[in-house]
Amino acid sequence: MISTLGDLTAHPAYPVLLGLVLLAAFTKSAQFPFQFWLPNAMEAPTPVSAYLHSATMVQAGVYLLARFSPVLGGTELWTTLLVGFGGVTLLWGAVSALRQTDLKQMLAQSTVASLGLLVLLLGIGTELAVTAAMLYFVAHALYKAALFLVAGAIDHATGTRDITALGGLRDPMTVTFIATILAAVSMIGLPPLLGYIAKEEMYLALPLDGWQPAATLAVLIVGNALLCAIALAVMIGPFMGSLKLTPLDPHEAPVTLIAGPILFGLIALLAGFVPGWFGDQFVLPAASAIAGEGIDHTLKLMLDPLSLVFWLSIATWALGGLAYWKLDEIRSLLRRGEGAGALIGALMR
Repeated sequence: MISTLGDLTAHPAYPVLLGLVLLAAFTKSAQFPFQFWLPNAMEAPTPVSAYLHSATMVQAGVYLLARFSPVLGGTELWTTLLVGFGGVTLLWGAVSALRQTDLKQMLAQSTVASLGLLVLLLGIGTELAVTAAMLYFVAHALYKAALFLVAGAIDHATGTRDITALGGLRDPMTVTFIATILAAVSMIGLPPLLGYIAKEEMYLALPLDGWQPAATLAVLIVGNALLCAIALAVMIGPFMGSLKLTPLDPHEAPVTLIAGPILFGLIALLAGFVPGWFGDQFVLPAASAIAGEGIDHTLKLMLDPLSLVFWLSIATWALGGLAYWKLDEIRSLLRRGEGAGALIGALMR
């Protein structure tokens, strides 16, 4: 039906129309400056949060932008607004997640960052960028739903979601720990999980042929690195170290609560081994619908140490590991409101 609308980009009212659509989409998908509502919507039970905030309700704005791409996209105004607001939202959400200690709030703020990342990729609008957006859409849904359910399992088993009050759960909650590893490794973007392939496709979509693509790539690397640090915190903090005293005696989550995270993690793992088939069945049809034409692109598990994309992933992991190493100091600085300069200084020391 959208194809019958004609070339709206040439219409005199195009800027107004685009502004109204973006206002609706940005509000629905928590883009800056409307990002504040999403973390405040975490009062629902954890399974509800997993459903609403990983792949359904908050993605509706992104879906709107995706479906309108064939008739509203491809202009300088479209690219500037989506890349600009998406990039700011990505960094804002990732930094905000770092200052949290509640597991659900950490995941909620990182969802804001992921929504910004999707908007940024749709703003770029090339076939590779759109394919990367749809691949990340699926990867994010799998690992974020799993992690929300893990947060619920930890809360159920210990009586707290405060990451600073948790530790040593790897023994009493071994199955939950395994589910967390599967989801977090995909969020970090390590091979062979689906999240790794999505990250590689993002970097592949941005050739270094000018300062603007280079700046956008830098934002992607920093944003992905901060998401990596958040995933490390969720995976390591509650489970490693000595067992801490919690309101409830830790115990394994019931199978009805932990089966979902295990299933989502296994899907992300198996999809990483058959990316070509997975892309043909699930990713490329969606990407082709957004692009308005068929996309001929084969998804691969890229592990070529001679490629620039591989080394961009190395840089992402290194920066993410550094941010995790300095997490307590970063969180303290952010909570004292000392600004970005203090944060950069903490990372460099």
